[in-house]
Formats: sequence, C-alpha cells, structure tokens
Amino acid sequence: MTEENVYDVVFVSGTRYSYTLQQLYKYSLRWADDPCDDSWQRVGSYWESFSGQGAGAYDSNLNLYVRTAGQRFVYWDLNNPGEGNRNKRFVPTATNGSFSLTTAYGMDYDPVRDQYLLWRGGGSVWALRSPGKVSTAGWTITLQPPSLSEVPLGKSVRGVLGKWKYIAQLDAFVGLVDATEGNVWVYKPIGWLDPRSNNEPPGPGGSGAENVPPTVNFGFACAGLSCAFLDASNDLDG
Repeated sequence: MTEENVYDVVFVSGTRYSYTLQQLYKYSLRWADDPCDDSWQRVGSYWESFSGQGAGAYDSNLNLYVRTAGQRFVYWDLNNPGEGNRNKRFVPTATNGSFSLTTAYGMDYDPVRDQYLLWRGGGSVWALRSPGKVSTAGWTITLQPPSLSEVPLGKSVRGVLGKWKYIAQLDAFVGLVDATEGNVWVYKPIGWLDPRSNNEPPGPGGSGAENVPPTVNFGFACAGLSCAFLDASNDLDG
C-alpha cells in the first residue's frame, strides 16, 4: 500500500475474466466508509511469462511493483502505467550463499535502506537490492547476518507470502510465525535505529553501522486486542 495525494493506493496482481494471465491493477480509495470515490485502474499487463503464488511489494524509490511468482522475480515500471506497461523478469545475483526462490517466501520493501527483505520462516532473511535504476540487470540478493537473539524454528509449509510486513513506526519487519497460536517475529534490519530518536539511519554503503548484525529480534503473541510479549528482554525500550 502507498499514498497518492489524498488517496490510499493498493496494487493487486490478478486475472481478467476467465484468463489465467495476471495483470497489475491499482485500487484507489479516499474514504473507508464511502466507496463512491473508489476506483480501479489497470496499470500493467502480462508479457514475460510467470505463474504461481508469490508476494508483491511497492518500491517507492524507483516507482516499481515487484513480485515473486513461483521461482521467478518480475516487476512493472509504474512510471509508465497503462495497458502497454508490460511486466519484466529479472534474475538477481546471490552475493553470498545459495538462494533459491520458492512460493513460500514473503517479501516487503524497506524504504529506509532501499531494499526488499524476503523471509520464509526460520531465522534466515535475504535482502534483494535493485541496481538503483529501472533495469532487469544488476539486481543482487544477500543473506543477512544471523540474528543474535532467538529466531523462529522451522520454515513455513504453506507460505509466508503477505504475512511479512515492514512497519514504519518500528522501522522493523513483522512476520507471522504460527497461524494458530498467532505469535509473530519482529525483525530489525541491519543498521536499525530507534525511530523515536533523531538519528538518521544509515543506508547502503554508509557509515558501516549497517554491517552490524541486528541485536534485537523479539516476538509477541496476540489474542484479540490483547498483546503480550514472549520475550521482552530486548524491546524498543532497550
């Protein structure tokens, strides 16, 4: 989700009529209690083949919509929206380790560090980075240093998908660990700073603080509107 003027905007990858080819749509809404001003617009079309479930994220820096689909990455360039805006596939280069995309990964965009973080459960998080311009070449994906605190056990069987989100108020990612118990994992990206402070967080290639592994990852379980921390030894208050 993003904002355009006075509208909240949601991008949706879906099919038209009975076709299986996925297009990209933009749903704009102004008032939660009045749908009269809502609108749907087709902003991207299917071109380079992809299929399968996946997760999508909006890149506010390059104005891209990036999604995973099966074992492929694709994007639409929203600088040129419309039916003639065709999707493009790209293959990122793994800078460390061996990365294999599956339908189980969740993905969301981190606007502070200009990167996408991917997670499929467990303790491994990957950072996908663009080449800094709209291009199918130059993308990289990097395994992040292991967390120094407790991490979830096991990987998602059915898929994390949209249950891994960047929360701007925390400058952190929240992922669902168990759909039955409702417990979640809160992951602080490398270079995290308390968003309540006046410090400017470092970006890629900055002071080097971004290379320090995240020292705080905490989880909490929620039942209805009541939340309790499972491990509050390293929460936002230190």
